[in-house]
Formats: sequence, structure tokens, C-alpha cells
Amino acid sequence: MIRPRPNRWLLFLGFCFLIRLSVADWDTDKEGAIADKLSAQLEYGDIIWLQTDKNSEFPAIYTLPVYNKKDRAVILLHGMSAHMDWPVVISPLRGFFRDRMWSSLSVQLPVIATGKPPAEYSRTLDEASRRIQSSIQYLKDQGYDTLVLAGYGFGATIAAFFLTNGHTRDIDAFVGISMLARKFLAPQVNLLDYLEKLSLPVLDIYGSNDLPVIIRTADDRRLFAQKNGADRFSQIMIEGADHYYTGHVQTLFNDIISWLQSLDSGENKEQGNQAVQDGSTITY
Repeated sequence: MIRPRPNRWLLFLGFCFLIRLSVADWDTDKEGAIADKLSAQLEYGDIIWLQTDKNSEFPAIYTLPVYNKKDRAVILLHGMSAHMDWPVVISPLRGFFRDRMWSSLSVQLPVIATGKPPAEYSRTLDEASRRIQSSIQYLKDQGYDTLVLAGYGFGATIAAFFLTNGHTRDIDAFVGISMLARKFLAPQVNLLDYLEKLSLPVLDIYGSNDLPVIIRTADDRRLFAQKNGADRFSQIMIEGADHYYTGHVQTLFNDIISWLQSLDSGENKEQGNQAVQDGSTITY
């Protein structure tokens, strides 16, 4: 008896499908559990659910300013293995922006399934980008005309990746807080390549006691960001701040707000690459 030869093309498609499932999934159940837990303890802001397509949704925390002024908003992206109200940097910034008349939308980025190695986080970049795009659309639908993208740690790298891939039209400025792309990611993520391709206003802010890799690559980040001739790149080092900005979150926020205000006044563009020192920060 002659057996029919298997269709190699169908076998190949099936294999690719299995590979896709095994390496590119994220734990939506875990994300839902995070949202449920946070909804019971949020002091301000509301958890909303946004869609990236008909079959996929994700949570985010939408926080209005104290006086309900809806003209400018910041999209916050947390770090690796964290969540949308992470007590380090993200949650405090939500409160500070709220008090300074800024709305915020803190996005839950993809969380990999339990048991998967952290290296898998580099495979969530595309899904994270879809979430950022949905967040932008939501805020535009609410009537905001000024949007800032701000990320912490790996969240800053995700933001740079998103902006590099042609999504700068609706974002007015990018704030990268302790920008970090770990070497263990597979495939590797090239933060410097992303920065080289950006032309919108960029603030690179970090602490003098930050992670060694962040401090060591500060000059490279500045040089690569300026390769395309952009003159609206600023770099601030907060003296005494560690990676968690322990005791320095207020300074972090003040420097971010001052930089954003400088964009409104045109001061940042005039400064270009000149060094400015005010005692606590150094801006290039």
C-alpha cells in the first residue's frame, strides 16, 4: 500500500504556528489578576480596558488631573516584570502629573507567562507597540492635543522601539527614565539604534547612582541620539539618585516638567547641545 506523501507546506505552516504560540505569548490571565488587585486599592484613577484588535484587550490606569483639565496627557510605560501602578517611579509619577494638571494613561505592558525566562521579553515589543497605539487613539478620542510618551527602564526601550517604527506623528515628546535594554534579551534589543533614528524631542534622564550599565552608556546614548542632526535631545543626571530614585522622585518629576515647559517656550531648541548646570542636574 502506498501512503500519501505529507504536504510539506502545511507541515511548515503548522510548525511555524506552534513556534509562534510557544515563544510570543503573554499571560493575559496574570494581567487580569493585576487589574483586579489594583482596582481594589487605587487611591485615584480608573482602570479601563482597551483593545488592540477584536480578540485582544489590555488594562490601563486613566488618571485625570485634579481640576479635570483635558488638553495634555502622558502615557506611562513601566519596567520589566512590573505593572501599571508599580510603586517605584510609575505610581508616584501618576500622582505628580495629576497634581500638575496633566492626565496620564499608565499602560499594562505584556507580562510573560510564569516559568518563561526574562529573555522572552524582547518578543513582546510588537504587542507592546500595539498597546501604545491603542492608548494614543483612546486619548485622541478624548480630545487631547498634546501627548508625551514616558517610559521607565525597559519601558523606555519599548517606547523608543515604538517611536522608531514610524509612530512619531501623534507624540510630541519622549521621556526615557533610566533607559535600559538588558544583554540577556533574545533576540537582543538595540536601544542605541532606536535613539539614532529619533528626531522628536527626547529627554534621557538617569541617576548618578543608577545601574552601572545605564551610567556607562550615557555618552553613547547622547552621541547616537545626535547622529541624525536632531538638536532637541537633552540628558539629565540627577545627583545622588539610584535606579529606583529613592528620595529623589520629586526631583525626577520636577526635571521632567521643567524640560517639557522648555519645549513650550522654545528654550530647549535654543540650548541645543550646550551644557547647563543648575547644581542638581547636568543637561547636554
